[in-house]
Amino acid sequence: MYDSNDSNASIAGTYTVSGAQVTFTPTSPYPAGAQIYVAACNGPTDVLGDVYYSYCYQQVIYFTVSTATTDTTPLTVVSVNPAAGATGVRLDLPVAVTFNKSINPSSVYGYNAYNALLYAGQSLRDNGSVSFSADYRTIYFNGGALSGGTVYTIELPAGGVTDLSGNSLASLFTSTFTTANDPATGDGSVTGVEPGYNASGVPTDTLITAFVNRPVDPSTLSSSTSSAVTVNGQLYPGNAQVIGGGYEVQYTPTVPFPAGAVVQWFLSGVSDTSGNPINSASGTFTTAATPNATAAPQFVNSSPANGSSNVPVNTELDFQYTLPIDASTLGGVSVVNYYGSSPGVSVTLASPNVVRVTPTSALAPSTTYYICLTGSFNGTNGVAAQNSCTYFTTTASGSDTTPGTVKVGPPNGSVSVGTNAYIRLQFSKPFDTTTANASTIAVTSGGVAIPGSFSFNNTSSDYTGASFSPLNPLPASSQSRLLSTESSTTQATPSPSTRRSSPPHPAPTSPRLPSPWISGTERPASRPTPPSPASTQSRSTQAASRLRESTSTMRQPTQLCP
Repeated sequence: MYDSNDSNASIAGTYTVSGAQVTFTPTSPYPAGAQIYVAACNGPTDVLGDVYYSYCYQQVIYFTVSTATTDTTPLTVVSVNPAAGATGVRLDLPVAVTFNKSINPSSVYGYNAYNALLYAGQSLRDNGSVSFSADYRTIYFNGGALSGGTVYTIELPAGGVTDLSGNSLASLFTSTFTTANDPATGDGSVTGVEPGYNASGVPTDTLITAFVNRPVDPSTLSSSTSSAVTVNGQLYPGNAQVIGGGYEVQYTPTVPFPAGAVVQWFLSGVSDTSGNPINSASGTFTTAATPNATAAPQFVNSSPANGSSNVPVNTELDFQYTLPIDASTLGGVSVVNYYGSSPGVSVTLASPNVVRVTPTSALAPSTTYYICLTGSFNGTNGVAAQNSCTYFTTTASGSDTTPGTVKVGPPNGSVSVGTNAYIRLQFSKPFDTTTANASTIAVTSGGVAIPGSFSFNNTSSDYTGASFSPLNPLPASSQSRLLSTESSTTQATPSPSTRRSSPPHPAPTSPRLPSPWISGTERPASRPTPPSPASTQSRSTQAASRLRESTSTMRQPTQLCP
């Protein structure tokens, strides 16, 4: 039994058999208005062993639930594993939470990853990487083997996880347990590194940080024998040290790395504080090349997003470029709609790198537009900018005049955030990625901007989330602050301000994003071919890499986006 309205989530209940009749009784009422499907999978079998369906998910029946009644029974936790207060817990024991009824999996995945948290000591061990029981009553944290001698905390914020009818936990739920001590023997390993393996376009002022799963003995770390860094095959001077409570090995170059260089790092011969070896590891990345001052400004992104079908008729169109645009040359811009008559527009600069096209009247509802910037306009370096295109479809509902909202993870006031954490923003409606810059989003610690990069997540062809990845680990045992001022959606988003504190070490697992964020790097749907010259078609395909451009790195501490 599953609910097609909630990600095809299975529904908890019991079965009774009476002769040829099978009766299913749900643990809680079906969600009002839901479509319920009954499917067979390699069964059932009769008393003679004959299989009714020998393959999976063959639909048997389906029905729609009345909207007259709604399940309002509160969602509650009925059990946890390991049990609350348990001690000496085995390191291979799974961590799970069971509820009184089936939950909506989308209330835990993706942007809602911070609705189910597992802490190891002060470090965020797992968020968003979870699996479910067949009836979706139980959440399993997929954090891998537990760390020895550690107090673990399961935390489920109030109003977070929901059932299939939208009922959530009424209050914060927490449960703790303590694992058995680490064995005296056993090798450690590198679980993650920043910059990532084979990363490219890395800022030249980056540090190299290896995250390990066992505390490193600093006396075994030697810059000459245990850690080494080469640039284009030549040994590069720098200093390696153990930080983050022993769980980070960080290399600081004596001078910044050269531009466009291949950097390779090696870690070997290092032991943990119990004398066990840390397995050798190595990796490579490439630093960003020196910008070409005479290059043509290249089109990198647009808003509305290419292929969007959720665009209000009062939208503005933003076209982002790699280099600043000369405002005095915008008179040479021609705005062409290849799917009908071209709207009347005004063309301005929304920011140095963003050309804004504002229709002088509302666009037609339920209409597909293919808008291109053609003509001749230049960058501030005097070189002609690349022409650009985007296509989208307006909604039937007309103008959008409602403000958007934004949620931030880790939640405001968090005090157990690993130094290798990501920071995420979830917007209530599609937002304009070209407005994400130093004046609209700031991540600071002690009043100093934290350098890093942004990537954007898409739902279908609309961007609805952003992720900030610090260039280096967050400052240990310190408070970080995120401030977002009016930005991102068609209508202004209220400005959230959140604070979180990092412990003196990283999360034991390597930093990662839940699968919906990883899938956000996929290309959006391909754009149709317009009735335009071949040159315009060629330029329009540049938008296929729109998700990649959003990970532009921040070189200076005072600048969050280029």
